[in-house]
Order: sequence, then C-alpha cells, then structure tokens
Amino acid sequence: MAALETLKAGYDRYIILGADGQNNVSASLMPGTFHTTGTVRGGWVNTSTVYTPGPVIYSGSHDQGLVVKMIHDNDPNAAFAISARNILGPKWQEKLKAGAINTCL
Repeated sequence: MAALETLKAGYDRYIILGADGQNNVSASLMPGTFHTTGTVRGGWVNTSTVYTPGPVIYSGSHDQGLVVKMIHDNDPNAAFAISARNILGPKWQEKLKAGAINTCL
C-alpha cells in the first residue's frame, strides 16, 4: 500500500521511517442460562441442572500504521529509497488504476 500511495501522490520512491501495530481484540463470554428439573418421591428430591453457556462476543481490532517518506527520483536521497514501481511489478499501472492490491488481511 505504501508503494501505491507513493505513486498516487506523484512520487517515485519511499522510505519507511516507522511502523506500529496494536492488537486490542478481546473475547467476552455472555451470561448463560440454567435449566433445572426435578422430581419428588417419598420425601426424596431428585434434581438435574443443565447449564448452557452464552455466546462469545468478539470486539476490538488489529491495527497497524506506517510512517512513510515519499521521494522523487531526482532527490539526493533517492538512492536510499525503495522504488514504488519495482515493488508493484511490471503491471504497476494496472494496480495503480485499481487503487488497491491483494494483501493477506
């Protein structure tokens, strides 16, 4: 995505200056239910209780961020930067037109 955004912004190369990620996903078990049945015979009580757990609720997200410095080919630091076109490959123009690339999300 950094390569696409670099080309969209009119630059040729980029350097990743920083990266960060966060996982704040959590799972919460909601309250369940109890169902009790019983019988009475001759002064004796026979009971049976069945517990059915509640649903699990997932919340949160997996987040990531990058700090990207975009550079033109004629910039003195271009030799230290990554070519956006090389990263996207020979069909970079098609990917730029589509506006997204397939990732392993």
